[in-house]
Amino acid sequence: MRVKAFIITSVALATSVATAESQSFEPGTIAVLPFGVQGEWRGNESAWASSLAIASALKSVLSEGQRFTAVLDRSADAAILDELKRTESVWNSGSAVQVAQDGQLNANYVAYGFIMSHTYNPGNNCARIEFTVEISDVGSGETVMSKVFRVDNDRAPGPLKLCTESSEATAFSVAQGRVSEKFRNEMAKNFGKRFGYRLVDMRQRDGRLEVLVRASDGDPSRGTDLVVLVTITSAFGETYTQELGRLKVRSSEGDVAIALFENQEQADAFVAHVNEHGPRSVQVKRR
Repeated sequence: MRVKAFIITSVALATSVATAESQSFEPGTIAVLPFGVQGEWRGNESAWASSLAIASALKSVLSEGQRFTAVLDRSADAAILDELKRTESVWNSGSAVQVAQDGQLNANYVAYGFIMSHTYNPGNNCARIEFTVEISDVGSGETVMSKVFRVDNDRAPGPLKLCTESSEATAFSVAQGRVSEKFRNEMAKNFGKRFGYRLVDMRQRDGRLEVLVRASDGDPSRGTDLVVLVTITSAFGETYTQELGRLKVRSSEGDVAIALFENQEQADAFVAHVNEHGPRSVQVKRR
């Protein structure tokens, strides 16, 4: 369904189309919140240390290739972690998204999770961490990723465990070190499909509007179909996501794909929406 409310004529766009001749887009923003700790491990300082290490690894992976700009700094991490410890609460989809929608976090997405299991066996120096990661779209409240991860310091192939680290702290450190690889693999498999593509630029060329996007899971090939979604705020103050138009990738320049709208009406609507609401209200995903 097209967004008729935003459609204006090409003539009416004459004063604003100069913006479209070359308008660059900043990376989307994602707030990576410190992880909570669940159940019997809540009072375990080692588990809380793992929660910060895991959140830090997630931030780094999400920021690779300019996918996102992480918006929380270490001081914010510390404040949220203290609150989590004090209240013995964990983030969930409702609370994390509500914090962002209330304006406390300037973010398009919120990432959060909790440590489900944090165990160490001194008999064989085996450390194991099990945790969840959820990422939600702030505009729609939709959970776009929900996954359980498990890491340990097992260095043996196959079913036989052989944990050889010399201490509990070292064993957990090695386990935490494997988190980035797990995140990176998950993003490579599912990132583009779940999170879409980052808007890089839009420009007028040969009388047509070109939309430049960068794929988070690799460059989209020629002919790839994309859909443009926009975040709408209703008269009742509720936000929801609606389709504005459709793109098809025509060519590429390095790691950037160049896509065109199906028709001029959709291109005009896109320019009008970006001029009025800003690029962060726009999502581009694989159809």
